[in-house]
Amino acid sequence: MKKAGEDADGRDRGDARGGERVKALDAELRQLEEESESLAAWIPNLPHESVPPGRDTSQNRLVRSWGEPRAFDFEPKPHWDLATRLGCSTSTAPPRSRAPASCCSPGAAPGSSGR
Repeated sequence: MKKAGEDADGRDRGDARGGERVKALDAELRQLEEESESLAAWIPNLPHESVPPGRDTSQNRLVRSWGEPRAFDFEPKPHWDLATRLGCSTSTAPPRSRAPASCCSPGAAPGSSGR
């Protein structure tokens, strides 16, 4: 427009407002995505169709095992407590079927191969 000798100031101001609007929408989108992921973390995974129904874990069926269960002279801690203590995970979200990226990264925990 400026080459043609026309006033481009109005258009330039419109572009600036458009850029500000895009930035605001991007920030809103990031916030909504974080909120959505946080809410989705609380939705449990559906069991596979081969899993028999039951009231609680006492009605679980042992399909196979390997070796003998270990006997400890102390109360073992759950893996999520250990992961937090070792610095592998800082998540307060409930456990999901997929591992958080921090637990899959090489060097995530002392002595960890990340695999």
